[in-house]
Amino acid sequence: MFFFIKRKALPDGLQITIVICIILGLASSLSLLGCSSESYPLVDYNNEEVETNAGFQNYDYQKQLSCSNDENKQNEAEKETIESTESIIDTNQYEELIKKPKIGLYTGKGSWPENIRAIKHFLDYYAFPWSNFDENDAVDLNLNEVFDAVWFAGGFSAEYKHFIEDHSKIENFVNQGGLFIGTCAGAYYAVDTLRWQGTDYDYPLKIFHGKGIGPLSGLINWGDKDVLWLEHEHPANFGFKSEKHIYYFDGPYFEPYEEELVTVLARYSVNSQPAIISGARGTGQYLLMGPHPEIGDSLDQASNTPEFKKGAEWPWLYQLIIWVYNNSNEYN
Repeated sequence: MFFFIKRKALPDGLQITIVICIILGLASSLSLLGCSSESYPLVDYNNEEVETNAGFQNYDYQKQLSCSNDENKQNEAEKETIESTESIIDTNQYEELIKKPKIGLYTGKGSWPENIRAIKHFLDYYAFPWSNFDENDAVDLNLNEVFDAVWFAGGFSAEYKHFIEDHSKIENFVNQGGLFIGTCAGAYYAVDTLRWQGTDYDYPLKIFHGKGIGPLSGLINWGDKDVLWLEHEHPANFGFKSEKHIYYFDGPYFEPYEEELVTVLARYSVNSQPAIISGARGTGQYLLMGPHPEIGDSLDQASNTPEFKKGAEWPWLYQLIIWVYNNSNEYN
């Protein structure tokens, strides 16, 4: 197994200066995310029922948080795009220089409602322009005219495969400059081959030339947190600690084909395999995540934004998206 990893080793003392230069040098070529809103029963599509539960089970993972008034005030005070104690992007200073993509969040058949809810809170918190689209819009719309990025969240990858009738529309969106963001089932959807519990399934989108392999049963339980090791020399991770505790819901690790040029941004600590990757397809890019940095300690419908944010890794996720979107020349 071969991984071609592009790194930029920079002295720690120069990080802020270099990041400012990176921000000032941000170019064009932008694209992003996707998500969804309805849940569907476990259905056999071409005997693929075994793969449909990636990232979505009967949800009993509700952890109610109690936020005191002081905690709410503190959370409100923390509402800067990146936490200044960790991040290299301080948007209070550089907001005008940071380009945010307009994101299409897939909320059609196969998506996981609780995950969609968390992503919506994340997008609103960081003031991303975004709107929903479903399986019909994926075929009928000229996605490149409407969005810079599409985001497919956790849910049922086999339902993405089954209900979206023309996958070439999404593939063309990326090839023509769009950004594809896939989380958990959304990441499975983007691969050439999905390997679920040892069985391989061919997938039509083929944005990532390689395999998405899962679940990590026996290593990480569904709904638990895993420690991710960040590739700390990569500029997308500058300013953050080398380890992150991220919720996991049976998402993949990634095994690229030998010829595939991929950037590994983080690895699972349990097996050292790629957990979050980015790369190019045509003139566009992809950002694929096996675990869920957008999910925090509560997904309850009544929860407010600070409750969704608590326990999540929003500042780091924001920086990953902004870096990939603004650095298309890294891949092309």
